[in-house]
Amino acid sequence: MSVSKKRGFTLVELLVVIAIIAILAALLLPALASAKQTGWQAACLSNHKQLNMAVKEFAGDHDDRFPYASAWHNEPSARWAWVADSMSGSSGWTTWAQTDRALFWSPLKPYTGMRIFRCPGDKSTVKWTGRWEAVGEGSGTNVQQQLRPRSYSMNVFVGGWSGWPFMYDTQYKTYHKYADVASPSQIFTFIEMPAASINSGNFRVVPLKSGDKEIFSQDWPGVYHNGGSVVSFIDGHVEFKRWLEEDTKNIPLAAGSPTSMNSRLVSQNNRDLAWLRYRSTIEEPNNHNWYVIMGGIGRYNRDWNTRNMNDKLYESWGWYWNDSW
Repeated sequence: MSVSKKRGFTLVELLVVIAIIAILAALLLPALASAKQTGWQAACLSNHKQLNMAVKEFAGDHDDRFPYASAWHNEPSARWAWVADSMSGSSGWTTWAQTDRALFWSPLKPYTGMRIFRCPGDKSTVKWTGRWEAVGEGSGTNVQQQLRPRSYSMNVFVGGWSGWPFMYDTQYKTYHKYADVASPSQIFTFIEMPAASINSGNFRVVPLKSGDKEIFSQDWPGVYHNGGSVVSFIDGHVEFKRWLEEDTKNIPLAAGSPTSMNSRLVSQNNRDLAWLRYRSTIEEPNNHNWYVIMGGIGRYNRDWNTRNMNDKLYESWGWYWNDSW
């Protein structure tokens, strides 16, 4: 009677199987990663569409006005900024602004809630002590790490900083109402930003170039999915823009501090910056008597925006007069 022997895998066969598995993994993992990023992109497209609907509803309730793109918390106009204060820095106020507390006070919150201000691909975190203080000022073990609640910023030329442009940009149009926009499908409202660059609620594109020199100053787009960013427009449509230049996709070390107005990076023939510049504003030459406030914001006095209060003349802080606007 013969006894059959069970034959196992040889070492060569095992190595072949392992190699096949490794090849399949190498083929599948990028596809899975791409699918995940495409899911994040779809969520971002939805978030932007809802944010634009909220801006439209806000304008319907407020005489066609856009919310301001930025303000500091101690400006009288802060309650009308879509988000106030900055997500960069380490002071007590900026630490507070890095949490969802700033979203709680957003004038868009009644229309959107607080869950659509962040791209799901943004895994950056912030530190919060639970108190209005800078992290490190006696915070001890109370420091909490949490996901950054905001990935999006608003085109500074839509709404302005309390209604005003930066001093560099006074010869370009700041849109205050929907009626101001001649081509709403050509002017963007919201864009994603990276953790290294996001600060106050606005995104500023330098509107002027010198020769073939495009310039980054302070603000870079966020690249959380498939090499590009979601960008939404005043007419409500939303696009995914795949960036072309390395300076756009990765903030160069030469940029220094990418949250500072003093940080300027020349990016020659940058097609991405040209694309953004054409979609941020238009030229509006004027001879107003501009002056600087708050270290960089330009403004001018207007007779129609002055009030006599107790025999003293006051110029409104924001663009409008309406107690706090």
